[in-house]
Amino acid sequence: MATAAILMRNRSNQVGVSRNSFVVDQTRRFCCEANRRAGLESGRFRGSRWRSAIATKIVTCVLALGLSSCNGYQHSEEPDAMSGSMLDAESSELPDAGGLGWPDASMAPGPDTGILPGAGNSVTTAIVFPTEVSGSVTIRVTVYDPESHPVDLEAEYSLDGGRTWSRATVPADMLIGLPSSFEGVESVFSWDSLDLGFRNRELALFKVTPWDAGRPGLSSTVSVPPRDNLRVAARRVERPMVHYGSFEPQVISTAQKHDLVIIHPWAGYVTPENIRTIQDGVDPDDPRDDVIVLCYLSIGEDLRTVHKTAEEMARDPRFVGDGTGPRRDPRGPNADGEPLFGIDPLGLPSNGGTGYASWYLDDNSIDRAANGIGDGKPDRNSIFGGCFVNAGDPEWFDTLDEMRFDSDDGVPGIRELLTPFYGRGYACDGLFLDTVDTAAPNSYTDGNSLNQSEYEWTGPGFRDFIKRLRETYPRAVLLQNRGFFYFDPSGLHYQITTRPYIDLVLFESYRLNSSEFEQWNEYYFPDNKYNVVPKLMAEANRPDGFRVVSLGYAEGPAGTMDPATLVAESDLGFDSLLEDIHQAQKLAGFRHYLTNAEIDLANTFVLDYADTTDTAPPTWTSVYNRNNHHGRIVPTAPDPRPGIREVVPGFKSLTVHWDVALDFNRVGYALYLSEQPFDFTTDPDLSTAIRTVLRPAIGHRYGTGFGPHVFPYQATVTGLVGGATYYLCIRAFDSAGNEEKNQITLSATTLEPAKITIDGEFADWVDVPLIYQDATDTADSSGPDWGQIKLTSDSESLYIYFTSRNPFNLDGSPSYLFSRTIIFIDIDEDINTGYHYIDVGSDRMIFGRSLFTQKSRDFSTELIDLIDFAPTTDLTRAELEIPLDYLSYCRYEQKHEPARLRLLFLNDETFDRAPDSRYIEYRVPGRNDPLHTSTSPCNSTTAP
Repeated sequence: MATAAILMRNRSNQVGVSRNSFVVDQTRRFCCEANRRAGLESGRFRGSRWRSAIATKIVTCVLALGLSSCNGYQHSEEPDAMSGSMLDAESSELPDAGGLGWPDASMAPGPDTGILPGAGNSVTTAIVFPTEVSGSVTIRVTVYDPESHPVDLEAEYSLDGGRTWSRATVPADMLIGLPSSFEGVESVFSWDSLDLGFRNRELALFKVTPWDAGRPGLSSTVSVPPRDNLRVAARRVERPMVHYGSFEPQVISTAQKHDLVIIHPWAGYVTPENIRTIQDGVDPDDPRDDVIVLCYLSIGEDLRTVHKTAEEMARDPRFVGDGTGPRRDPRGPNADGEPLFGIDPLGLPSNGGTGYASWYLDDNSIDRAANGIGDGKPDRNSIFGGCFVNAGDPEWFDTLDEMRFDSDDGVPGIRELLTPFYGRGYACDGLFLDTVDTAAPNSYTDGNSLNQSEYEWTGPGFRDFIKRLRETYPRAVLLQNRGFFYFDPSGLHYQITTRPYIDLVLFESYRLNSSEFEQWNEYYFPDNKYNVVPKLMAEANRPDGFRVVSLGYAEGPAGTMDPATLVAESDLGFDSLLEDIHQAQKLAGFRHYLTNAEIDLANTFVLDYADTTDTAPPTWTSVYNRNNHHGRIVPTAPDPRPGIREVVPGFKSLTVHWDVALDFNRVGYALYLSEQPFDFTTDPDLSTAIRTVLRPAIGHRYGTGFGPHVFPYQATVTGLVGGATYYLCIRAFDSAGNEEKNQITLSATTLEPAKITIDGEFADWVDVPLIYQDATDTADSSGPDWGQIKLTSDSESLYIYFTSRNPFNLDGSPSYLFSRTIIFIDIDEDINTGYHYIDVGSDRMIFGRSLFTQKSRDFSTELIDLIDFAPTTDLTRAELEIPLDYLSYCRYEQKHEPARLRLLFLNDETFDRAPDSRYIEYRVPGRNDPLHTSTSPCNSTTAP
């Protein structure tokens, strides 16, 4: 009978693999010996009875490895590293299986014959099962069969110690017809470990049963290692609930029907016991219906100060701190929109006086004062009364971490909310991060706004706060309330995005808001739909993206909406509520909840009425909207940009660019690649093309520029044939399996790497195209009269070739003691960084043979290296090489490898330049993610 034995791999990945190798070795040797005794030829089995008997003995040998011999075949003891348990101390123990820790105890040999009952044809052994389980788990299975029969597998899991079993979530085609051979053939299948939920309160078992010719074999069972599925589950939330009220039994019952519940523990006087009950879900014994509970936390306002005057704060050590606050924008007055990098994260002391903790802010009073002098008092939220804070001040993080409800603070802090052993020990699953909008761009408000906040300079600090929170509490779920400017490439904050550190984003008032004067705003809803959503979902569906949940309000003018409709006590506004669900979920791709203005009306309205079927493919839209009129008139939908939009050849590679599509479910993108033109008539599904699911990187120039030719996504396909032409098509699909069928095609020919040698010989430049021809416009000098310019590159270096109409020496002799030949290079396409010379912000400068870094006020910051340059005397043409590593730079905690360079050539004696206006732009082929490639380490000394 076919048998499956699953072997867990320990953390070192040595014991399990070695033991399995021993098993395979012993099995093969025993099989050969058994064949010899049976008089069979060439190791092949003849007849079903012989095959069954010997296959059974193979299984018996596998099970008996703990004994001193195997049917007479002597084997030595295992090495020291193999002795003892098959799992190390940090791994889960296998369930007892006849004392061997392998298959079920029922598989043990019979007491009389030592032969397993009901023999089959194959032996199946799963040899790799990850030590730690998170999300989709890859399991490797090696299938052995003497006659190479195809074998099917059945995968199951148990949450009650093996009393009951459920079918594991595995793509069906991964378990059917697995290949086998006498030596064994390895196959791989993926299992969605969220079958087990996201908590580790119970022993979970995983079982594999092989099927050969329709007959089940003997099963093998292992315990599943500890799961780390909480954040995975958060990114798959389907049924969110937001409730700031108290939790009576009926409200708890409602909360248990959702999979994510956001609570306000101190506003609603919620107890830790309430939280535990909600977390258990409807069935406390079934972890699959557990609920993720997030607790409210304000990070941009100090809620302890709501009812405190400035004078009272000045007498309380909690608010005085080191006395260096409030603080102000370190960039100076009227700095709105200036860069956010390289500034002091603590800001400067207020010019109107100090005496408060360093985390308080005073920019509003400075902005409102005619003389630009602040009042020296902490700025407040004019609606709710709390003082604004700079989350980037490390002292604020420490203060917020240590706050306790049962203290003078009266507000629970991070540690009390996330752990069971500090303060009240709420032990929530994560945090709902509110007041992130404190760091919004200054352009959002002014002195006439209802709630002014002029603190964009704190944007990097808010990002650093969330990053530190992630590092301090790595398994906590983090939900960011709004703060969409961190996901908008047209603003400064995009370069310091919070995306890598959060799991969810809440879109409050997407359509229905909490106003009693309107259900939705006729301008803001279209703006949200057509301008915010495409950019937001482009970020949400990146590999390190997040889930978007949304909150609408059953409020509005009298006679149009009634919150009681949510609990079936009215029907006023019913159709508008249904439309709100449709807009938020079906069209935008959020997961929605509806409530009243006080956020304390528990209900299941969305659960009861939302349509969760998904049979439609994604719909293309665009992050660029020429119909956005920036507040003058109501925006309309952007012109969609479906499919592939641009393809750039690289060295045996192609880089594709595309826009965003929306769907109820998560959207992915598939590239179809063919060496022949597509035939959409006879093959609309492109089944003859190579299909690759793309891993979208940030598009070139996305975040540094914005317009009709800038796209949010790009990916590079490598391993292609150099000099070959390919046809490409990109289609959007969703996680439900629906794929659209656009027929947009682009073609491109891959490049062969340049072969340039810096030797003063120029034959290898003949086939390189001319990139610029300069006019004869300077007299003889100690520098060049620029002529032809060519640029090329390979995977390691940039090569430059130029001619001069007059001969000159590179070192400037005989007239000068220094070179008059300068080449400025802008490596980040930003005129505001590097040394500003006419039309470029030069970050690197070639001065003769010397390569320097440049910064905004420094002509030459530091010497990087001497570059290869030939010839250097009496030259009328020359070639030089710059390693591409020298053009990389560190910014935003990432190392960037630019794909576009801006070059300006200068004769420093006559100030003749090439080109005569603007610059030469060169695109370096083969850069995978040119402006946002993160590598390690990041050398800050080469930052522009």
